[in-house]
Amino acid sequence: MLLLSRLCPQCHTIFFRHKRYQYCSMQCAHRHRSIASTIQRFSNKISKCSHLPYCIYCCWTWNGTLNRKGYGVFYVNAEIGPCLAHRYAWETWNGITMPSNRHAAHYCHTPSCCNPLHIHPATALENVHESIRDNRHSYGSRNGHSKITENDILTILSMVLNGISQTDISHCFNITPTRISSILNGKSWKKALPYSSEEEKNF
Repeated sequence: MLLLSRLCPQCHTIFFRHKRYQYCSMQCAHRHRSIASTIQRFSNKISKCSHLPYCIYCCWTWNGTLNRKGYGVFYVNAEIGPCLAHRYAWETWNGITMPSNRHAAHYCHTPSCCNPLHIHPATALENVHESIRDNRHSYGSRNGHSKITENDILTILSMVLNGISQTDISHCFNITPTRISSILNGKSWKKALPYSSEEEKNF
């Protein structure tokens, strides 16, 4: 019987078997087929564009379950359980596991996008900086917990310039005097101020 050297497509071990064998063991055969089935099941839940197979422009929308933040959730198997769909897309594409201390950040800032070319590993701080840089961060009135708006900031500045105390102003807007001071010093609502935090302002 002619034995051939082969490379197992699952564990990448070189083995010698008859030419009809593709895997070094039944365990690798089952594992490899299970992974291929999982990837196909994952791919079926994504709407891809009709451009080239590797499109850098279009988002690939996840059509499966979404979490409350709009990110896709994919159930891999009983061993791994559920994971973020866009993270799984990046790991499958690159063939490596993303470090646990890294976020799967989107260049496109679209939570449901699973295009691996739109995704990259980033620290939590890098992810926030990118959101701020691209004007996607929930600052000011875009933050659902905010009690005041950008127009209120200009009113507050006007009241201060007219000699009204920070305590009285805080009562008008139902916020604390400390928050008023923080606004005037540029520590909060920086983007709504008509001056930079580096400029010296005496109120």
